[in-house]
Amino acid sequence: MTEKFNVTGMTCSACSAHVEKSVKKLNGVKSVNVNLLQNNMHVDFDETAVSVDDIINAVNEQDRPIVYLLWGRPAQSKIPMLTNPKHLILKAPHPSPLSAYRGFFGCRHFSQTNEFLQFHELEPIDWQIENI
Repeated sequence: MTEKFNVTGMTCSACSAHVEKSVKKLNGVKSVNVNLLQNNMHVDFDETAVSVDDIINAVNEQDRPIVYLLWGRPAQSKIPMLTNPKHLILKAPHPSPLSAYRGFFGCRHFSQTNEFLQFHELEPIDWQIENI
């Protein structure tokens, strides 16, 4: 099974290497690829040996600032797992056409993420989508 995780706050290869190394240590993880430009992590794993929750716990153990953008109830159900005080948790309704008006619009998650990163002396994310 391959799962994509949105990962923000990593602006250098050393940060991504630490996250990749932590996730790769889990039994059942076949490969991990953190893409700094796309702010995501693809994990290929055997779901009979390791779970998505195990992967989230491995990222939660990182001793560096990380931002979690939890959009929708399924994502927000993971909040009890996110216990690291160095991390920022932002939650809002899912940005789908059916629920975005319930609080996603105006939540300021992108600007809050960049403020958090800059406060921790990390590079802000360029959220602009080109060619649209």
